[in-house]
Amino acid sequence: MGREDLHFRLRLPDELKKKVKESSVANSSSMTAEIVRILTAHYQGGEIDMRFQLDQIYRRLDELEILR
Repeated sequence: MGREDLHFRLRLPDELKKKVKESSVANSSSMTAEIVRILTAHYQGGEIDMRFQLDQIYRRLDELEILR
């Protein structure tokens, strides 16, 4: 994304912001890049990156102590 791209404030509910932050950390990207990735996948009718989905599943299983 370049400097010519639109800049604006975006208010997110705290829980949604937390999820975007977690997703950006999991994908080693900024929150902005993560929001763009998710919106792009949505509007292209595609699935969100399978690697990301698997990472989320494994993280949740670990939280539930299923894999320990």
